[in-house]
Amino acid sequence: MTIDIAASISITGKFAARGDDYAQAYSLWEKSCNAVGGLLDQQVRVKLFDDESDPDKARANIRDIAATSQSPVVLGPSHTRTARAAVEEAVTQGLIMLQATHGSSALFEGAAREGHFLCWPGCDADYAIPYIDHVAKTRAPGCRIALLATDGRLGRAVSAGAKAQMQQLGLGEPSIIDLPAEIGEAGIQDAAREAMASHDVILGCLDHARPDAPPLNILRVAEETGFPKDHIWLSDHPSMSDQDNAQLYEGVWMRVVWWPDFVNPSSLSFCEGFQNHAGSLPGFHAAGGYACGQVLRQAAAFARSLDRNALLDALTAHDYETVFGTYGFAKNGRPQPNIRMGRWQDGEFVTQRAHLKAADALETTS
Repeated sequence: MTIDIAASISITGKFAARGDDYAQAYSLWEKSCNAVGGLLDQQVRVKLFDDESDPDKARANIRDIAATSQSPVVLGPSHTRTARAAVEEAVTQGLIMLQATHGSSALFEGAAREGHFLCWPGCDADYAIPYIDHVAKTRAPGCRIALLATDGRLGRAVSAGAKAQMQQLGLGEPSIIDLPAEIGEAGIQDAAREAMASHDVILGCLDHARPDAPPLNILRVAEETGFPKDHIWLSDHPSMSDQDNAQLYEGVWMRVVWWPDFVNPSSLSFCEGFQNHAGSLPGFHAAGGYACGQVLRQAAAFARSLDRNALLDALTAHDYETVFGTYGFAKNGRPQPNIRMGRWQDGEFVTQRAHLKAADALETTS
């Protein structure tokens, strides 16, 4: 007998490239899982449903899955633009969704969404935690901190999370400098110049893919003024394209979800397996898709079944070993923070763990 697990991702449409990351990850997880006994000693098959990069289609997929699937679990989606619709429909339909994109803390606010679990090492509001911890340990008391924050969903959430962590650690109130959508490149540079003239540490709490390129313009001002690069943190995740501006990024701290230099055994195995399976190095979104499968297999083993209630109990009662390291879930499905940070050094991105739930226990595996 084969157990079918459904996944709703963007196979076609605007977000198909991201969907392919997840499709490859789910395919690799299926192969790897079956090689070690499958799911509850049965072979597993991941069935892909194409949401066509459309939130309405994502909702329709979830309804179809709820009506036809024998498993209460659904994997996906693969892009922020379809995530909220898919999560809300999955909860409405009584499914358990294991999801690894759109790490929005807003999904966990208000009414409880029983059945939604973010298989990611933290939400957007957690991204700055490692760097704020680093500042608390390495900077003098009274250190002046500025948050350069864009006005989209991600910028607002990262800024709020950074401020909350500063308050928790007794670092005082940061200066929050808004970077609205209409500010433009010159406006970003003026704001950064003013912040660097009067503050010791700069955090860029930024939304992705703005045409005025906030990260580059902040770093251009740092280069111009001689502001120390290791006093800057960016919420952007590293990518190999950073090396197109290698001098600007050299030494700047960035948030890290997953990077190929993670040396815990699970990550090493995933990285090698993905290269053999897909013919390329995986990105952090592929790592997220694989983590969904890892969490599912372990939860089923803890629950000794795919019964919905037993899985829900298992998901919140245990910690999970994934490509990201070890983490668990709160009762509402929000992951306990396990975010890292890192920086480019001589053309190589090097990660550093500054805040981990079980750091001592993990030192032997990462």
